[in-house]
Amino acid sequence: MFRPHPSSNFALTLRRLRRHFGISAPKMAVRTHVPWPWRALGMIVIIATALALSGWIYDAGMRFAGFNRSLTEHEIGQLREQVATMTEETVHLRNAVSAGDSKLQIEHTALQEIMGQMKALEEENIRLKEKLAESENLARIQGHAPTRPSIKAVSK
Repeated sequence: MFRPHPSSNFALTLRRLRRHFGISAPKMAVRTHVPWPWRALGMIVIIATALALSGWIYDAGMRFAGFNRSLTEHEIGQLREQVATMTEETVHLRNAVSAGDSKLQIEHTALQEIMGQMKALEEENIRLKEKLAESENLARIQGHAPTRPSIKAVSK
């Protein structure tokens, strides 16, 4: 292999090139000529554009899939109104049922009282019939015929 003489011009140029581009080359830093505030502003603009584009794509996908946000909000409003009216109706019906239960309880109590009175009147009627029968028997035994019709004839 040919090695140039160390003092020749060609050898010095090669040595400089190897030192400049080789493994022992000095460390380099690549710097742009754009100041950092402009770079930050550019990044903010790119990120904002990406977010706006992703939001638009999301909405377009929702519309394409058949989901319309304004229609859904309208339906939710209608459903809330229906819930409110049904809640009012439920309260009204509960009040009506409560009043009906109270009225039914009053009628049941009144029926119990009437049944008690009817039983007492029936017992008194039986007792009075027994007394009348005894009186008629006594009158017959003594020979007095009853002048009025008997209870037995009327009850049959």
